[in-house]
Amino acid sequence: MSIATSRCALRPCAFAIRALLLACATAPAAHAADADDPVRALTQPTNSLEAGGLYVTKDSSKFGEYNGLDKQGGYFIGNLQVYGGGGAESAFRWRILAYDVGLDTRTIMGEVGDQGRWRVTLGYDQIPKRYADTFVTLWNGAGSTSLTLPPGYPAAATRLAVTNTAGGILANWNNIQSPNATASGTGGGPAFVIPANLHGFTAGTDRKRYNAGASVVLGPGWEFKASARHEDKDGTKLTGVNIGRFTGVSAILPEPVDNSHDQFDASIAYVDEKTTFTAAYYGSIFNNNVKLWTVENPGGNNAVMNNVARLQSWPDNQMHQLNLSGSYRFTPTTRLVLSGSYARLTQNDSFIDAPAGSTWVIPQSSANAKVVNTFVMARLTSRPMKELNVDVTYRYENRDNETPILTFLTTGGGGRSGGTRPRA
Repeated sequence: MSIATSRCALRPCAFAIRALLLACATAPAAHAADADDPVRALTQPTNSLEAGGLYVTKDSSKFGEYNGLDKQGGYFIGNLQVYGGGGAESAFRWRILAYDVGLDTRTIMGEVGDQGRWRVTLGYDQIPKRYADTFVTLWNGAGSTSLTLPPGYPAAATRLAVTNTAGGILANWNNIQSPNATASGTGGGPAFVIPANLHGFTAGTDRKRYNAGASVVLGPGWEFKASARHEDKDGTKLTGVNIGRFTGVSAILPEPVDNSHDQFDASIAYVDEKTTFTAAYYGSIFNNNVKLWTVENPGGNNAVMNNVARLQSWPDNQMHQLNLSGSYRFTPTTRLVLSGSYARLTQNDSFIDAPAGSTWVIPQSSANAKVVNTFVMARLTSRPMKELNVDVTYRYENRDNETPILTFLTTGGGGRSGGTRPRA
């Protein structure tokens, strides 16, 4: 074997030309490598770990309304992506993902499965909602089910009731400008006592979600899926409340929030060259842990109601729905599609009890509310010839409100007789 070598000197222009030709020659290979990147990302994902922090210079509920960055100070932020499996020759894969760890918007999920056969997922996430950090309130106990007036607030017996005289009306504590002698300070009355007793409160809610799901291929064309999600929500929201009817006091109050919501999905589906079929169930169950919440009346005296407003939060309720859908292709241009659903919605939470000493009459212990919704649709489409399309549709929809309606006599406030009114 013999090797021959030679030397030559390249001028700058010649070197540039040869570099350009070399780049052109290798360009197809580079494009081919780029084309493989998405495939590589799916088959050989890269594990990653990110850690960092940020600093918020000022409290702001609006800035942190949904991102959880409502308080001044430092925050840790972390992200994680970890992948694994059975190797290049296996369809078994798993992954763990975590985002915004350290914040109130964190999301964590895990997934494991054999691609094309089965899969199981688990997850957790949070959603904050900040209403106000500059909100002030007269009442103590904000965030609880019992809002009470601060110590030193004039007793209910000293707050005069409305009378038929101009002086009496002005002296009533339902009038913010009342110059009541029982309150000290310039002018006296609510305009002096209430501002002096206001204090700050941060209103907002936190929503936490837990979810799980699974799917499995039962056989050729058959697949079963199921999922469940549990959600807890607690905190306070701002609600406008009238205390004492038309002659009473109205205020924005921190309403307590403490409820849970469960949702369930399950379906079985089949598909082949001509037929599709799906049967599914959806369920929704809402439970409210706040039934009765009370607010002490800062206005005129109402001895019958013990000078307290009684409020009921959202009632428990449920919904259960069955869904069926399918299609059949008779010919390449003729197809029948069917779908239907049946839903039952109920709300049977107990009413709050009448206050002691009142003349309230509640004829039923709950609304016994029920609504049944039924829906059916069939659609046949065909194209018998190039210039002719045929579309035949049948649709049935029925909303049946089975909630009972009762008619009974009521008595208005202040002893005034009421009229006959329907109550559901």
